[in-house]
Amino acid sequence: MTEQPGITSQETKQRKIALRKQILEERDKLTADERADKSAIICGKLQNLYQRMQLMFEQQDVSREQNGQRKAVLSYLPFRSEVDVLPFLRWCWEHRITVAVPRTQPEERRMTFHRIRSLEDTEVTSPYGIREPHPSLDELSDPSLVGLIIVPGVVFDADGRRIGYGGGYYDRFLADFAAVEQRPIGTGPNRRPPLVAPCFDLQITDTLPSEPHDITMDIILTEHREIVARDWY
Repeated sequence: MTEQPGITSQETKQRKIALRKQILEERDKLTADERADKSAIICGKLQNLYQRMQLMFEQQDVSREQNGQRKAVLSYLPFRSEVDVLPFLRWCWEHRITVAVPRTQPEERRMTFHRIRSLEDTEVTSPYGIREPHPSLDELSDPSLVGLIIVPGVVFDADGRRIGYGGGYYDRFLADFAAVEQRPIGTGPNRRPPLVAPCFDLQITDTLPSEPHDITMDIILTEHREIVARDWY
């Protein structure tokens, strides 16, 4: 996660801006039906991944108290042309799996995740229609309770590099909450949950420029591929 040799930080930023603009334009060209069809496939893959992860956790039987408990899911709420993960979240609710979604604190440039049981627990917090959980809802702040962290983004590569929307919220959150750089991936003690990026195949490109603070994904799911950038089991 370092800058490429011979490329300055400013050049890296400019390349990211150009790629973000290009891929967003391509993603926005998908019709509503195309997005729905592709999203349904990806949500099926998310269900399968969660079930595999939960089975591994139960087999490890890390403690009698935790055995049999379903791990929580941290997820974004879809916006505009993003992969619609709501079918997966509804599946989670049907199976009594805890779901927590982000609420931003722009003044501090950070975010917290709060448990929701349906979209009724959310509110529109911007003129653009972005939904966030009500601030009064319980915050999920214990990484040991989480099984998957679903991360949105604009562009990805096969090594898990990610270009987001430019705010840096997820990079800061993941560096703190999941201690991504210090903890191994997995379901056992002192391990962190895998970072999963659902995206359309058109969002995958060749090697991306990166900066020291960038967090890489472990798994990328598209309608055609499951890319395992780092082993999580």
